[in-house]
Amino acid sequence: MAASDPAGTDKLTPKFELLIDGAAADAAVVESIITIRVHQHLELADAIELRLSNDDFAWTDGETFREGTSLSVKLGYEEGGGKLVEVASGEVVRLDCEFPVRGPAVVTVVAYDKEHRLKRGVHNRTFVDMKDSEIAGKIAGEVGLSADVEDSGVKHRYVFQSMQTNLSFLRERAFLCGFVLDIDRANRRLSFKKPAEGQAVATLTWGANLLSFAPRMTTDEQVSKVTVRGWDMAQKKMIEGSATAKDARLRFDAQDKGAALAERAYGAREVLYSDRPFHEVAEGTAMAVARLNEHALRYVEGRASCQGEPKIEAGSVVRIEKTSARTDGDYYVVKVLHHFEPGVGYSTHFEIARSAERLAPAEREELPEPVPARSAEPTERPHWVAFEVVSETGESLEGTSWKVTLPGGKIEQGTLGPDQTIRLEGVRNPGDCKIELGVPDDLQPLPTESEDAD
Repeated sequence: MAASDPAGTDKLTPKFELLIDGAAADAAVVESIITIRVHQHLELADAIELRLSNDDFAWTDGETFREGTSLSVKLGYEEGGGKLVEVASGEVVRLDCEFPVRGPAVVTVVAYDKEHRLKRGVHNRTFVDMKDSEIAGKIAGEVGLSADVEDSGVKHRYVFQSMQTNLSFLRERAFLCGFVLDIDRANRRLSFKKPAEGQAVATLTWGANLLSFAPRMTTDEQVSKVTVRGWDMAQKKMIEGSATAKDARLRFDAQDKGAALAERAYGAREVLYSDRPFHEVAEGTAMAVARLNEHALRYVEGRASCQGEPKIEAGSVVRIEKTSARTDGDYYVVKVLHHFEPGVGYSTHFEIARSAERLAPAEREELPEPVPARSAEPTERPHWVAFEVVSETGESLEGTSWKVTLPGGKIEQGTLGPDQTIRLEGVRNPGDCKIELGVPDDLQPLPTESEDAD
């Protein structure tokens, strides 16, 4: 189907409302607005950008947009009763001033949602016998937010927040259990849940309200299986969790996963991660599922623009129609920009992702069997060894001195960092290692190779 001029997009009259500290903005503010832009992203705080003419410097020198002032933006259309939708709320954190060579002075007022409060200060503490969802609820209360959390299932013996902001710490915990961290549009509630796979908030049709759509399908990052390995300190043995393509989320109505397509075309691909410590199989399995979905969501990615649609937000679902059999269907929204320009128009631009395509297997030509890869000759290489050091009381051991005697007698020494792990590269001899903690800081340095030679 060939694209045509968007039908009906010129028949709607865009409308906005700006609230300042809960009250409607006065006429002077409204008449000064040049553009309104609302940014939403799953990995960043939502932001409101108001660009205003500032001829008399009222918006820089006055009290209207002082730091901490609450802003709320509602967007919609005059038609349909003129009901507007709140797209974002935030607190003023920044003023960007422009005094050009020619033309009037301009100021851009920037407000972030309360996620920015999670960045204020770093913390060094331990959470004992708590689930990630319980930790998220506790931290939400500390910054004045209510919590909307989904049970993450696994209770951890201990979780360290080691010199991290609350934001970086919660994003890390959300990633490890396959959750999404977000603040609601009203700026009152912290959400800690799995990605939504619910009803589409908007249906967009190419040639009508969908102005442009550029999806990309690639099997480059697709994997058949993810394995995560860790070490059980109590039982002194390796533990692992795994996930396969059937665990991929955000497929919606699509029938064929990118991982399955890649496996048929090129053979199975498995990946192994051992970069993060964990203590139980269930914890490792959750991490494996999260890693697998990180790969899976890279199968279909794209950008789109449509007639302004205030219901679209990061974390929502949209439906695309009248493009092609493989690209139609529901998509997960990962990033949004609402752009409103008084007297000009309102448009929404967003990025999407999906882990599968819509084409049914019966409609696809059979692919040849993949050619097995030629195995390389084994080569000898040095190994590495890693230890995680944990206090029985859960206290941080950062800064504690250590000494490790490797097989063969070589000695390594140092102090524990924030992650409380010791990792030594280039271990060539098999055997047992001896670890000593609390070695005095004034321990004499080991001789260098040149000193040994003397």
